[in-house]
Amino acid sequence: MAPKQPHFPARAERVIFLFLDGGPSHLDTFDWKPELAKVGGDASARYLAPVFPFRPRGERGLMISDAFPHLAGMATNCAC
Repeated sequence: MAPKQPHFPARAERVIFLFLDGGPSHLDTFDWKPELAKVGGDASARYLAPVFPFRPRGERGLMISDAFPHLAGMATNCAC
């Protein structure tokens, strides 16, 4: 039951692990899924609809949630 030697020698001396619980879901912020909004509103649906509505913003019509009104006002014509 002795531990086995690893295949490669360890090189990391320290590890930083961040667990950030409680942030907004990607489905409620920038990940616009129109089919999820259609299917998710039903009580028997398997998926939840987004909490905030999405609207096209800026010159390119980027779909951004109403959860970020200040950010949505700064949407521009960048090719990001």
